[in-house]
Amino acid sequence: MIKHPAYPPERCFRILRLAFLAVLLGGSLNSVDGQEPLRGVPWQGAVSPWDPNSYQRQPTSAPWWRGISDFAPTHERGPFIRIGPLHGYLDANLGLYYTDNSGLTNTGTQDQLQLSQSAVLRVLWPFGSQNSLDLNLGAGLTEIIAGSRAGDVNLTLSPDSAIGLTFFVGDFRVRLFDRFAILQDPTADSAVSGVTNLNRFRNAGGAAIDWNLNKVIVTLQVDDTYVTQHVRTADNLTAIQQQLSGVNGNRNTVRVTLSAAAQLNPTLSFGPQVTLTETSATTGTDLEGLATGLFLRGQLTRLTSLSLEGGLNFVSEQGNHTPFVVQNLQTIPSTDYYVRFKANQRVSRYLELTGEVSHDLDYGDGINLIERTVGDALLTYRLTKRLDLNVGGRYEDGNVLSGVNQGRYSLYQINAGLTRQLGPRIRASLDYRFIQRTSGNNNVVVLVDGQRVSLPSQTGNYTQNLFLINVSYAF
Repeated sequence: MIKHPAYPPERCFRILRLAFLAVLLGGSLNSVDGQEPLRGVPWQGAVSPWDPNSYQRQPTSAPWWRGISDFAPTHERGPFIRIGPLHGYLDANLGLYYTDNSGLTNTGTQDQLQLSQSAVLRVLWPFGSQNSLDLNLGAGLTEIIAGSRAGDVNLTLSPDSAIGLTFFVGDFRVRLFDRFAILQDPTADSAVSGVTNLNRFRNAGGAAIDWNLNKVIVTLQVDDTYVTQHVRTADNLTAIQQQLSGVNGNRNTVRVTLSAAAQLNPTLSFGPQVTLTETSATTGTDLEGLATGLFLRGQLTRLTSLSLEGGLNFVSEQGNHTPFVVQNLQTIPSTDYYVRFKANQRVSRYLELTGEVSHDLDYGDGINLIERTVGDALLTYRLTKRLDLNVGGRYEDGNVLSGVNQGRYSLYQINAGLTRQLGPRIRASLDYRFIQRTSGNNNVVVLVDGQRVSLPSQTGNYTQNLFLINVSYAF
């Protein structure tokens, strides 16, 4: 390295780091829980790929709509349950939140006050020298105590609820897994409007086999995702608007993924990946897909982790099961690119930044296919030993490609929150979220009972403010 007297290595590093931070802050918050790319996502268990004895305490699952940073914990605690090698951790959450637009509507907005109660159980059970069982279960109840639909009670299962079994056979690691969730928050799907509850159940189960070839790890993964939903619409919509506010039904997606990760160094891997996809939907579009591309992921430095992937999606429509007669439907593109870049930078013991930029075909975790470009940024700063500040933003440009509510939309989201450690096991948080969604004119015409119904673009517009107070106790 050539050393310039005006720019010593230490200063060069500071300049590069500041540039990196500027890129992250220039982005636009945490990825929505509902995102599910057409090509799927690899299963990530609690155990590092080739270190079966690395059983680390994972961050506690957060309140139902956003996370609380655990990057620099203020305390350590032992397990709630400990039987031999088995470790169990239990957290309880009590939350109160208010929103001024519970149905995500453009006019006639309705406010709502909810009380949420949830518990998160995490169990790590290493058995034998290289095998493990990993359980993460987050369940909760939300009760509407004032405003629209007062008295209603809804069940939720956290999106990161999962069970996984890992064991080794020679040079092969076998992972069996099942992820499951019940989603109610309609903002988990950015393509939705006019809805108060998603009433969406998702289950994704499968198996992955890793073959260790020293410098290369070959992975074969087969998984099946089942989604069923029956949305609850806003009270102030007409009967026809309620029918068109969300597609109810089932979707089943089967994927087969083959990848080869070459170890560039002990913490960084690079390689190709190919995914075959087949989707059937009772009220949507049947699809066959092929995704092929390259990835780079791992720890760039001790304080910097990144994930970069890109490639092409090839899609073929196999049938359409839209429950209405629809005119002017657009065609799903047969070829589209995907790219995703996510980076996490630990700037200091007080500051951490996460940024993500992506373009992909996505199910939104629902029935219909969406083409979307997303930018996220999240800043977490430790103000004091017991007080954390979280600030984030998100911008999304989307195009709903299938179903009734087709067309383009854009969405802006801003989050801000404070988390205070009140004691060794208890903490409280205060959060605010703002969302603004604007949709374009899609020119789609629907025939309902022989009646011609145009879908004006403004019906998909909405703004929402949300305030959340949450208290969490670690047993």
